[in-house]
Amino acid sequence: MASIRTTVSLTLALAVSVASAPPRAAGEAAADHLRLRLVTIMDAQGFGQPVQAASILLPSDWKVESGVRWTTQLGCPQNMIQMSLKASSPDGRLGFEVFPDFAWVWYDDPTAQYYARQSEQNYAAPGCAVLPPLDAPDYLQNVFLPRWRTGSTLVDIGRVEELAEAMALEYQALIGGMQSGVQTDFDAALATLETPREGGADSEWVLASTIRTTTASPSAASVWTGTLQMAASYRSAAVPQFAARAPKGELEKNERLFEAIYRSFRIDPRWDAARLQFWQAIQRIEQKGAQDRLRIVENSRRDIGAIMDQVYENRQASLDRTFERQSQALRGVETFVDPSTNRRVELSTGYQGAWTNGLGDYLLSDSPGFDPGRDLGGSWRELRRE
Repeated sequence: MASIRTTVSLTLALAVSVASAPPRAAGEAAADHLRLRLVTIMDAQGFGQPVQAASILLPSDWKVESGVRWTTQLGCPQNMIQMSLKASSPDGRLGFEVFPDFAWVWYDDPTAQYYARQSEQNYAAPGCAVLPPLDAPDYLQNVFLPRWRTGSTLVDIGRVEELAEAMALEYQALIGGMQSGVQTDFDAALATLETPREGGADSEWVLASTIRTTTASPSAASVWTGTLQMAASYRSAAVPQFAARAPKGELEKNERLFEAIYRSFRIDPRWDAARLQFWQAIQRIEQKGAQDRLRIVENSRRDIGAIMDQVYENRQASLDRTFERQSQALRGVETFVDPSTNRRVELSTGYQGAWTNGLGDYLLSDSPGFDPGRDLGGSWRELRRE
């Protein structure tokens, strides 16, 4: 655990340094490099046409199950769209998982809290879970473990302040300043779990990042007393959550591999912009009932192309290069460019060189004498640092 606590230059999509000498591809000695393949997570259901939701680098021989599932939880739009990924090495000893986002609400006003609980239990259009405004460590202990790891034991837990700072930095760049009347807080935590299995036990590092917005509005009591009484309401979400798994005692051996995997995870900004606009559209007509919400779902699916292009362009225009560089430094990544296509990709820092074969494979090496064309064969192009 000492290495986790000190190696916290983690990314918004990576924040656990877990590590190993990478596994070998068939017939390939891999002592001085990592060889990873680009894997895309597709949303084939939500917008009427397949759309790339995210991408990640994984060893090319790993088994992968991934996708985006749309649920009927219309009363809590952020929980409708559930992206997940589960990957494991051929022998099953190593694993990596991406969990769906999870949103919940809380109201200090007892009347608002009562109606939120009624909405949560609505069979036709369930609302968001009603839970206190938990920070990231509390979320991992009180929500994640019973929801995703019922048979696991919590061994240790700690905050990842650099990740929370990177999230806040990008948020500030996107909104262009503070929102009046709204307080937004970011938090991130890393937990070590142990899970028994036949013949031994597995260890996992689990990362969760949380976002909480707090607003104040007149309470229901104000109506009866005629005096202005304010009460806080909270909307919280655990955004991409990750787990890295290895047999007990072997997490540290796989540090560099898992670190590169975590840091490579990217939600596609166009898909992200589209689902954000979808959530906002649902919330705007929340009071009109389930029928209108269903209509907005269909409209959003038809209009996905325009939504994705327009919102993505606005988002990119607001992200200042200075903010981007600061965020990358906090997340422990840097931008490389393929000189033949000008395609940009963010990869882990700390490597002397990076290469691609144009087929979705990337090599990272910190060995001065490493030459992929000579050592591995095939056609490899060296990426240049931006």
